[in-house]
Amino acid sequence: MFVRVKVTPNSPRKSVQIVASLRVGDKVRQKIVRYIGVAQNDEELEELKLLAESIKIQMEAGSQQL
Repeated sequence: MFVRVKVTPNSPRKSVQIVASLRVGDKVRQKIVRYIGVAQNDEELEELKLLAESIKIQMEAGSQQL
């Protein structure tokens, strides 16, 4: 899993998502595991990225306890 920042064309908005890479046949697909939010500026973007990293760590720790 990794944190992805998608930029909206012609807009200052940036979406923050937690994404997992899955192999389907011989291709790699990306599945959005959790949508974190939309940042309007760089300050909000940094906060959302930190939040996404902490959620990702919790999700990975939870999946290893199985």
